Amino acid sequence: PMLEPERREAFGRVVFLVFQLAGGVVRLALTQDEAESRRTIDDYRSIIHTQLRLFL
Repeated sequence: PMLEPERREAFGRVVFLVFQLAGGVVRLALTQDEAESRRTIDDYRSIIHTQLRLFL
């Protein structure tokens, strides 16, 4: 398996939060101008990548 059994619960929590926060990030980006919304989305993507890399 790609993920050690003892890390599955933590991974599940991170994935759950990532998906829950996605809606808020999109709603926020829709209230911003184009440049700022792009930065918001890019920052969120960076956070996601950073968190998921912890499980590699």
